[in-house]
Amino acid sequence: MTNTQDGATDAAQTIGKPDPGAGARRNYVMVLLVLIYACNVVDRNIISILAEPIKKSLALSDTQLGLLTGLAFALFYTFFGIPAGWLADRLGRLRVLTLCAVVWSVFSMMGGFAANFGQLAIARMGVGFGEAGGAAPSYSLIAGYYPADKRGNALGLFNLGSPAGTMVGTFACAWIAAHYGWRAALVAVSLPGVVFATLLWATVREPTNAHDGAPPPPVALWAAVKTYFADGLLRNLAITAGFSSFTSYAMAAWLPAFLMRVRGMSLHELGAYYGVAYAVTFGLGLWGGGWLADRLISRGRRVYALVPMGGLLLAAPFFIAGLMVGSWQAALPLLCVSVAAIGMFLAPAVTCVQNVSPAASRSVYGALFLFVNNLVGAGLGPVYSGKISDLAKAHHFAPFGMAPLGVGLMACLPVLLIAAIMQWRNAGRLHGMETQ
Repeated sequence: MTNTQDGATDAAQTIGKPDPGAGARRNYVMVLLVLIYACNVVDRNIISILAEPIKKSLALSDTQLGLLTGLAFALFYTFFGIPAGWLADRLGRLRVLTLCAVVWSVFSMMGGFAANFGQLAIARMGVGFGEAGGAAPSYSLIAGYYPADKRGNALGLFNLGSPAGTMVGTFACAWIAAHYGWRAALVAVSLPGVVFATLLWATVREPTNAHDGAPPPPVALWAAVKTYFADGLLRNLAITAGFSSFTSYAMAAWLPAFLMRVRGMSLHELGAYYGVAYAVTFGLGLWGGGWLADRLISRGRRVYALVPMGGLLLAAPFFIAGLMVGSWQAALPLLCVSVAAIGMFLAPAVTCVQNVSPAASRSVYGALFLFVNNLVGAGLGPVYSGKISDLAKAHHFAPFGMAPLGVGLMACLPVLLIAAIMQWRNAGRLHGMETQ
C-alpha cells in the first residue's frame, strides 16, 4: 500500500462501494499502531522502570525523579499535542505520526548519554515533544478505519499497546540494566520505535472515512480550540479524565520504586513479576472498559461515564490494601487490581470524544482531550507523590508505620474519589442530553 493524503477525494470515490480487503487492512493497521503505541509507552515510562539505578547513578532526589517522569515530560507532551493534532488533520495523520515516532525514539536514546539531571531532563522534554504527535493521530486513524459502533472495542484494543509496552519494556529494561547498565537499556529499548515508524510510512495509507462521507476542510487551530472548550460535554470529559488518570500516572511512575525500595523486590523480580502482572491487569482494564461500554451502549451514552466511575470505586479498597500489606508478594496483586480498575476510564472517554468530533477535527479534538488529561494526570500525579514522599521523609511522617513513598502514593486516594464523583456528574449530563 502507498500513502494517500487526499482523503476527501478517495472518500468520494469509495462511498457505498464494498471493500473486501477492509477487514484485513484494518487488522494490519491496528497491529502496527499497537506496536508503535507500545514503543510510545516504553519510552514514556522507562525512567520509572529504571528509577532506582538512575537515582543512585546521578544522585537524584524523589522530587527530581518525579519531575523527570511527570512535569518535564508532560509539559511538552500536552502543549505540543494540540498543534501536532491540528497538523495531523491538515497534513496527514500518517506523516505526523511517523515523524513524531522517530523524534521521541531518538530523544529517548539520547537519555542514555545524560551525565546529570539537566541533560536527562532535556532528553525527556524531547521525548514529550515527539510523543505529543502519537496518540491523537492514532485515535483519528482508528476512527477513520472503524465505524462508530465499533470504535469502543477498537480503541480498547489499541490501548493494549500500553500494557504490552509496559510488560516487554519492564522485562527488557530490567534485564539489560542488570547486565549492561541503565544507559544501555535506554538506548536498546528506544530503537524499535524508529523501525515501526518506518514500516508504518512504507505500508499504510490514510483511511478514506467512507462511513463518515467526504469530510469538510480542516478548521483553523484557534477555532477548533474555542469550539472544543465551548462544548460543556467535551470540556468536562477532559477534566474528569485528568482526575481519573492522576492516580494511574502516579502509580505507573512510583510502583516499581515502591516495590523495590519499600517491599524488597529485586530488579530481576521486577522484570519477571511486576512487568507481567502490571501489563496483563492494566490491559484487561483498558480493553475491558471499551468492551463493556460497547456492550452497554444500548442503555444510553451515560455508560461512557458509569463504567469509569465503577472502576474508580472498585480500585480504592485494593489500592489502600496494596500499600498497607507487608510484602511485595501480597502487595503486587492488590495494586494490580486497582491499576486495572482505574484504567477502565480511558477507552469510554476517548470513544465518546471521537464519536462527537467532526471528522475533519478528530486529531486536534483528541489532542485537546489529551492536553487536559495529561496536564492534570501525567503532569501532576508523579511529582505530587514524589514531593509528598520527600516531605514525609523530611518530617518523619509515617502513619501506620508507612514508608515515605507509601505516604506519597496514599495521598492520591482523595483525588481518586473526587474523580469518581466527577464521573457520576458526567453520567447525569450524558443522560440529560439524551432526554432533551
